Amino acid sequence: MSYRNIHESFFARPVELRDIQQPYDGVECEVYNFVGDDSEDLAIIRIEPGAMTPRQRVLGGERTVERFVSGSGYLLIGRPAVRSVIQYDFDDSDQRPVYDHVIGLGECMQWCAGPQGLVVAELCSPPYAPGRFEDFNEQLGVHLS
Repeated sequence: MSYRNIHESFFARPVELRDIQQPYDGVECEVYNFVGDDSEDLAIIRIEPGAMTPRQRVLGGERTVERFVSGSGYLLIGRPAVRSVIQYDFDDSDQRPVYDHVIGLGECMQWCAGPQGLVVAELCSPPYAPGRFEDFNEQLGVHLS
């Protein structure tokens, strides 16, 4: 099954490939526009086994949604306002229903791939633009490692 079919099956709307990027070592990102809808965009992010995205703080946008697609790994979500970090573990063998993780302004996130690698979806409304996320290493009152 192609990634395009995965997008359409998840979001029930046709998409057009806009760009393919490799923003970090071990991370590839396919960016899609929704046909006839420029209010949001979709990224399918493939993370190689053992690789991870950087820690990122959400600085802009109205809505950022993260979704597990396949593979194995985990998502860390840091909520500095309540000084907490939540770890969500994922594996293809899980029988849990898929659900979305909404990341609020000022919150932090990081995807980490397990031995199978990881494929995730990210929905941005409005569409992603530089400055939406800030990569960081400091803890900001929460521990994300």
